[in-house]
Amino acid sequence: MIERRQKENRWARAALRIFSDKLTAQEIEEALGRKGTRSYNKGDTVGPSQFRQSSACIFDAEVEEHQSLAEHLIALLSFVEPHLNAIRAFAPNCRVDIFCSVSSEGGQVPAVLDHALLQRLANVGFDLKLDLYPPGATLLEES
Repeated sequence: MIERRQKENRWARAALRIFSDKLTAQEIEEALGRKGTRSYNKGDTVGPSQFRQSSACIFDAEVEEHQSLAEHLIALLSFVEPHLNAIRAFAPNCRVDIFCSVSSEGGQVPAVLDHALLQRLANVGFDLKLDLYPPGATLLEES
């Protein structure tokens, strides 16, 4: 596990996640013209006698984790929207979502997603998953 440290006692992250039982991570990356922040292939070893059940590419928003959730989503959509036709073309062979993680020192996560941002999210047509972490938590992510 890789540990990402919090900054300024709050952090946020947004990522496009694409999972497939049929496509390799490389095929997904080639279709989108960008290497995933993290990726793996079906059959890759996870541990002794354990193997990945599907391939995956995760594309993180390219902003600092201390920026707001809205800023992460805006940056992510700036990558997703120009590639939407490519993503939709292979979507029947994939599971696609936008995954967000947030934490704040006080336990409250101030997040304003204005109507324009919500409309952009709705237009891409992918599920939005939100993972809230308690105060002081650090994000643990799979390598």
